[in-house]
Amino acid sequence: MFLILKTKGQLTQKLTIFSFVFFLFAASAFGQTHPILISTSRLNALKANSAEWTSIKNFCNTNLNTIIDPGYAGFDWKDALVNYATAYQVVLQSDPTTADKYAKKALALMKVMAHHHNYGGPTDAGGNYYDGYQFIGFGDGATKTFPLPGTPLAGTQVQALFSPMNTITKKYTTNKIQLDDFEPLLKISNTATGGADYAPATYQFLYRDGSDTFILTWTGATHPAANANYYITQPKGTSTKVANTQFTISGTNITFTTAPAATQAVFVRMIDAQYNQTGNNMGGLSAVQPDGPGYQMRTFNPALAYGIDLLYNYAGLTPALKTEFVNILNSQIEWYNQYGYENDGTLGNYFIEGLASGTMYTAYGTDGANPSSAKYKTAVTGYLKDRILKNLNLHLPGGFGPQGQYTEATFSDIITLMSLYKDVTGTDYLAQTEWTDNMIRATIHGTKPDLTTFSDEGDWSNTTYIMSGMISTYLTYLPNNTMAPYARQYLTDVNFTPKPVGATKNYKTDFPLSYLAKVSGPVYARSGWDVNAVWMSFSAGEIFIDHQDADAGHIAIQKGADYLLINSGQYNDLATEFNNTVMFDDRGAGNISVYPPGQGSWGTENVKITKYEPAAGFVFSEADYTSAYQSNIGTNNSVAAAVRQVLYIRPGFFMVHDKTKTKNANVKKIFNLNFPVTPVKNGDTYTVAGTNSALFVKSLLSADPAAVIAPITTSSDPVPAYRSYKVTKSGALEDNFFYAFEATAKSQTAMSTSAYLNNGTTEIGSVQIADSTWVGVFAKQGNLGQGTLTYNVTTGKHHDIIADLSKSSDYKVTVAVGSQKILDGVTRSTSANGVLSLAYSIPAAGIVTLEYIGAASNPPPTNPGQVTEVSKEATENSYNVWESVNKTINVAVRLVEEQKINMVLYDVNGRVIVNQTNSFITGETLLELPGTESLKPGLYIFRMIGEKSRFTATKIVVR
Repeated sequence: MFLILKTKGQLTQKLTIFSFVFFLFAASAFGQTHPILISTSRLNALKANSAEWTSIKNFCNTNLNTIIDPGYAGFDWKDALVNYATAYQVVLQSDPTTADKYAKKALALMKVMAHHHNYGGPTDAGGNYYDGYQFIGFGDGATKTFPLPGTPLAGTQVQALFSPMNTITKKYTTNKIQLDDFEPLLKISNTATGGADYAPATYQFLYRDGSDTFILTWTGATHPAANANYYITQPKGTSTKVANTQFTISGTNITFTTAPAATQAVFVRMIDAQYNQTGNNMGGLSAVQPDGPGYQMRTFNPALAYGIDLLYNYAGLTPALKTEFVNILNSQIEWYNQYGYENDGTLGNYFIEGLASGTMYTAYGTDGANPSSAKYKTAVTGYLKDRILKNLNLHLPGGFGPQGQYTEATFSDIITLMSLYKDVTGTDYLAQTEWTDNMIRATIHGTKPDLTTFSDEGDWSNTTYIMSGMISTYLTYLPNNTMAPYARQYLTDVNFTPKPVGATKNYKTDFPLSYLAKVSGPVYARSGWDVNAVWMSFSAGEIFIDHQDADAGHIAIQKGADYLLINSGQYNDLATEFNNTVMFDDRGAGNISVYPPGQGSWGTENVKITKYEPAAGFVFSEADYTSAYQSNIGTNNSVAAAVRQVLYIRPGFFMVHDKTKTKNANVKKIFNLNFPVTPVKNGDTYTVAGTNSALFVKSLLSADPAAVIAPITTSSDPVPAYRSYKVTKSGALEDNFFYAFEATAKSQTAMSTSAYLNNGTTEIGSVQIADSTWVGVFAKQGNLGQGTLTYNVTTGKHHDIIADLSKSSDYKVTVAVGSQKILDGVTRSTSANGVLSLAYSIPAAGIVTLEYIGAASNPPPTNPGQVTEVSKEATENSYNVWESVNKTINVAVRLVEEQKINMVLYDVNGRVIVNQTNSFITGETLLELPGTESLKPGLYIFRMIGEKSRFTATKIVVR
């Protein structure tokens, strides 16, 4: 539905993510003309009978004569008010009669937002509130007729119920007391069985007074006598609904067949001829105060301000109502500034959706009727510039949303608020941050291959979902931005309704297959963009706002729709044990950790993805999360090193290498995994079965202790059949874990052949994929640095990735089989991350030797393989040519992007001898030029031309 960006079916345990979009009028900064919060262009688009307008109109016409219930935290009230206020503006000129109906309904809902509360009232047997019921009188066993709040709307049904009551005794010693329950005060009496001796105007009952809850305050001189008892009556217990055959309605009265008992209070639920609906009259300031405190600031306050703006000139919105509503809005903002959760926040959902949004909408929506409007406008500038913009650039320039399902509404509101601010001031904060466009990249890469679930860092309910609402908001406000065509294609691919209109671009051809969200992480990588692709995430970043996982070092793997290596935590399950990382338990071995064996939030500003090396055939990344285990006292930490390296080899193989070091040998190091089902062991390999896929898991270290597999207890009901896998080591300061994972089709019955080599200071893993052997070389601890490295390799085609070398350095590389030199002292440069990729082919088992030379004379690019939507040109390619024993010409090439290469060999007269074109992958690749075995000795010219790069011609000599 237009304006209401609801996510698809994500009603959570206690959360439904909603966002609504305010469309903005480019008003003068010197004075606002209402409506300000919806643009003329948007109104015109709706008037043109767009699909969005059809949705709004259908909602409004269908619900005109019905009572709108609050939904969670008042979101349904908010959404309905936005729709009716918008509909009023759309038809104001073309259909005044219908416009008046919409305005009346919107005004009725504004009264709901101002007067009523979603908490408090009669309850059912389960303690759930009956929404929309209003107290109308006490039973006495004789009275059958009671006055209604108004004349029922023709054709609607009045509902009634009887609620039991509870009377509590208090002694007046102070003008302020705390009650046990937030329930309507039906009466306050001087005697236990007396009538109402005090009018509601003499007291105030707040959900919170400051930070204290359920506070009754006597506001003036009228109150019980000093030290006298007084009696407060509230509904309590299971209410009884009265069948509509047991009462009649006549005018503004209801008459029951049987008089309610003296122990019962009478409540009714109805809508009157002006669309006013009944409620508990417990709203106002209290409405925004529950949870957090202040969670509901995001619904009651901005919706009421929006209604004032769009109905500003409607006759029914009288000056008295305007003043009343403005006073309520202001009291909510002032309270939140003092006591609301995250009132000093930066990027948290409470601050952005609550205080920042409420202040923005109140400042502009009530301009001209609110003496505090100018003050709130000044506050908004500070919120947007000094808090939100500053911290987007500091913490989230890569566009990642660390709060899980709270991200959608938060990101939507950031775009909305900054767009509003641009329209009314001319200052464009969205243009001043990388986050604006990177949130599209991060969202696309974070979407799993099934196109229905999303990466689950942060706080999520049982199943993640596609956060399409915030992408739709992006397109609403930024339809001409660089990333907008990709955003439209993305929404089309995830079947968003309505289908976006406008130009599209195919991110599947223009985006790389991996992405590092700058500063915050995570790393996302996949085998392809098809629905059966393998996908991974690798997390490490600072915990700086609420709803973040303690998940540094966590890796997740999915193939197609099968989530195989999982985050097992559900809503509020944010502890480290629900993630796939290494934990440290120092209980009895220092007792420094605050949440052993899990991580805390202290020191996490130093937690980050430290290396990221993307290529066509693989992605290497590294995270240092040592400080995630820092205590809350200074920099005390039982952990000296916690470094995880992940080598993902496409399509589905992973080497995960962990370097751990503690300050006490008795600290337990726990390699922790979470599976969706019980893994089945076969030899040294475990298999995790999905519906169509499988994950093979094994330790490459044969001496590892046995794994302990156990059920996982989560907050879900029922608890899923998840299983944890834990391997614990202790007794030494330094330990390593080295695991292989392979995500495959379920038809594959065993893991691809893999092996391990302990090479002294290094640990080496290998795997046979198709006709090539992939080798990962890792330092056991720290870095390999300068010096010489030698390791053994098997026969055939090889692709070696050597981590932990000296950064941006030249190495002399030799690959030898006995006296035969396949690579003979050729110079290769490591990346800025200290990673070297080698491709070669050998006829028998051999030895690879790397000798440090010095700083790189021609280092490869810092971030090879990252293709932007602007250009796909490769930035650097290098190659070396040498002679093979059999005279076949071999060329070693480092490519920054997969591409086709045309290889041509000429004689000295320019005659073409060989001309071949083949596709080659990113990184170090060995090119063989067939047909040159029988060349006569002499001088030849060899040239390579890549489809994305041109190489200089090189003279070679064949002897």
